[in-house]
Amino acid sequence: MAARIAGVTVTGVNQLVKDLRDMGVELSDIKGAFRVIADQAADVARDAAPQRKGKLRRTIRGAALKNKAVIVAGQKPGTKPGKRKPVVGKRNVVYAGAVNWGWGIQSRVWKHGKHASKTIRGSHQGTPFLEAADTWAEANAPKILDTEISAIIKKEGLG
Repeated sequence: MAARIAGVTVTGVNQLVKDLRDMGVELSDIKGAFRVIADQAADVARDAAPQRKGKLRRTIRGAALKNKAVIVAGQKPGTKPGKRKPVVGKRNVVYAGAVNWGWGIQSRVWKHGKHASKTIRGSHQGTPFLEAADTWAEANAPKILDTEISAIIKKEGLG
């Protein structure tokens, strides 16, 4: 997707961040734009997550990096989000991944592969609360990013 900002056409978020840094915008300002997206997407994931005791919902939070927003679920606050895989189910709420993606008969991993001969008790279709946040972010993040980056450019006096 190409975005037109301050008379420059930018393709991709990484290129946008690079161009803003080349223009003299501080990294903390850029991370602030991604923080807004991460916090709002985390709210959507919290609303979509199932609630029994609320422990899973309390671990859902947004993390802003220099070129992306990440939703973290199942970790204690203060742990760093992973770089390659979605961060789900470490330390505090180990069942976060199973709640999101499901387990049992519906899971391809259990039908095929090294666990095919093993049986597990029960099954769960999954409650895709992280996918709900992802769907929201795909629709709303470009608008929010455009608004935040435009505000940064005006504040810096670049546009």
